[in-house]
Amino acid sequence: MPKQTLWLRRLRSSICWGRLNSARSCSSRPSPFTATAALAGLLIVGASAKTEALETGLRLGTDLIGERFTIVDEDTLDLEKESRVGLDLNHMAHIGRSDLLLNNRFTIGTSSFRGALRAAAKCTTGSLTALGANADVVVRRYHDTGDGLRSHVVYADLRGHSGTPLALTTTLGVESRIGQIRYSTPSSLQRSSWIHSHDAYIEWLPGWRIWQFRVGADREIVPDSTGLGYIAARGNLFGELPLDWPYRATIDLSTEIRRYKDTSLRPHFGEYGGTARFGRSLGDRWSLSLTVPVSIVTYQPADSVYANTKNMSAKAELEWMIAGLYLRAGPEVDFQRSSTTSGEDYYQWAAALGVDTPFGSAGFMTFSASAGRRSYSDADVPLFTSYSFVQATLFTAAEYWGVDADLFLDVRRESHDDSSEDTTILLFTFDIARTLWRQHL
Repeated sequence: MPKQTLWLRRLRSSICWGRLNSARSCSSRPSPFTATAALAGLLIVGASAKTEALETGLRLGTDLIGERFTIVDEDTLDLEKESRVGLDLNHMAHIGRSDLLLNNRFTIGTSSFRGALRAAAKCTTGSLTALGANADVVVRRYHDTGDGLRSHVVYADLRGHSGTPLALTTTLGVESRIGQIRYSTPSSLQRSSWIHSHDAYIEWLPGWRIWQFRVGADREIVPDSTGLGYIAARGNLFGELPLDWPYRATIDLSTEIRRYKDTSLRPHFGEYGGTARFGRSLGDRWSLSLTVPVSIVTYQPADSVYANTKNMSAKAELEWMIAGLYLRAGPEVDFQRSSTTSGEDYYQWAAALGVDTPFGSAGFMTFSASAGRRSYSDADVPLFTSYSFVQATLFTAAEYWGVDADLFLDVRRESHDDSSEDTTILLFTFDIARTLWRQHL
């Protein structure tokens, strides 16, 4: 037996452990786990023909994830902290017209083990047809599941794509995805599932403006609750209108229809919407933009929980660039009406501002804040009460002196007319790591 074939069989066998408590054998159904192992094997075996770079590294870091939800005197704080050490391995190769990449990251932390394998390949044929494939497997196993409060999880994803030029400005393409997620102890919030997704698109560039039409279909299978499985059809049209500088306008229309197997668990769903964007440059540093999204959501059957709604909003922004900062500010309005229950009808206004700044090649920071009020139209239907709100969001990612740091923070405060429903929501994640050692072979 050739060494390459034996190696692939052994690697495929080793992936089986990630199936956790599944009763199915590895040979019973093709899966992204097997596909990832096969693609990784092909990359490693094939890359021996011509290796461009092989890189290894050792990283040390810590994660901090928190969520706080407060209603009046009830305060819930969920805080997860983990210190970890990780080993990275990157393998890059070029064979003929093909580019190959294999990335491994293994991390051992104070509360869990995490492993991530990513394999990617792309090539161009003689007819300029571009082919590509990406495969990912992510595993997380906890040292202590906390009496079932934590669940080991394995996630696998396989994607393939192809694009063929039909003319100088026209491209026809297809994309496919097979994904799988498995939990060791499934629950109503953590359900193991399969998803299949397939798309076809045509892209047209008249006068260097982009137009794209896309159609797709999805199927999700939920073994633990078959009634939650669904099939879906999607469509999307995006285009840039033929306006001369300093004007720019785009339209983005989309639709999605889902049909569930058991409507007593989840009703059929349909969403139809579109977004129009208009912008005008006011000089070297100033610009003005207007964004108007519209959406219609329907359920079959509809009820007070799954209500049919129509929503329209508008957001105007004045943007100013100064000293490396991108500042923006403007008003927002939002309307919603429901044919199912008048308790869903509301009008909302807000004032928003934001700032974006790059840190050279080291990273970036973006901050946004808004304050406003949402007023429900029918006070006789006690589904929701009107409230004023303040919200702020910060996200930053940077690398200095070999240290990578990512921070996400979101805070929202709602002051309701009925003070017993006053709410504060806090979400944050913080990740910091340092590469202790890296070597190119």
